[in-house]
Amino acid sequence: MHCVSTVRISTQLPIPAETAFALAQKPELFKFVVASILRVPRLQMPDRLEPGAERSARLWWLGVVPAWTHRLRLVHLG
Repeated sequence: MHCVSTVRISTQLPIPAETAFALAQKPELFKFVVASILRVPRLQMPDRLEPGAERSARLWWLGVVPAWTHRLRLVHLG
């Protein structure tokens, strides 16, 4: 079974769009977004995310309880 999800969200930021776009391509953003619930201690991503980047890592609920192995694949930036 293959599952593909698309998430779209928008917000007003006090920085130029180019700066926000550059920051959004950093793997640290994913870790920051999920940090309140999930930990991803062994996620090895390139310094800059680009289409085609793919990695997998084990997720941990609250940093304690092992969850599933999550596969991330960046399909499109836009």
